[in-house]
Amino acid sequence: MKKIRIYLKKLYAFLRQMPDWIWLIPILILAANVRLTYLTKADIWHDEGYTAAIIQQPIREIITITTTDVHPPLYYVIMHVWQSIFGNSVASLRGFSVTCGVLTIALLFLLLQKLFSKRIAVFGSFLAALGPFLIRYSDEARMYALAALLAVAMIYAFVVAVERKNKKFWWTLYGILVALGLYTQYFLALVLPAHFAYIWLKLGENHTAIKN
Repeated sequence: MKKIRIYLKKLYAFLRQMPDWIWLIPILILAANVRLTYLTKADIWHDEGYTAAIIQQPIREIITITTTDVHPPLYYVIMHVWQSIFGNSVASLRGFSVTCGVLTIALLFLLLQKLFSKRIAVFGSFLAALGPFLIRYSDEARMYALAALLAVAMIYAFVVAVERKNKKFWWTLYGILVALGLYTQYFLALVLPAHFAYIWLKLGENHTAIKN
């Protein structure tokens, strides 16, 4: 029993010394594998068919069409370029969402590590890699996986902008990501009130600290 404890302590010490990105690699492999497994199992459904049709149009026409659509044009414009490179097969159409889904896991790991700890980052990104909701929309030729990626990117840029001294770059990046997000999915506007509330609370804390 004593030898086992010594071995476990050495193993724990070894794992703690490992670079952070080592933890992320198996999680990303898992996330990609799960998403690719179900990539072509379901047939193209109505909304995906709409995506496949609209991205065949010239970019100017895509923008014109989306002025009367409930969704902004950015996803369709990106997919127009994507399908011109990778083709318009089912796997190709959904492949962009898979890419966004895996990148979301990677960015979520960095965000959780920055906000909390490496342990929480590993656990949280592992759960996200296997989350049915995220898997479902990572295997769909629609804008929701891209919206999730941009939402996490917005939060990450916001957190860094608030904390860093070199704020200009990160606030500029944050503004760009917000614009990209709103041109992808209007519902991403719901993320912004939380950011404003955080700044308001932060200013309140600073004001209290100055008074004291």
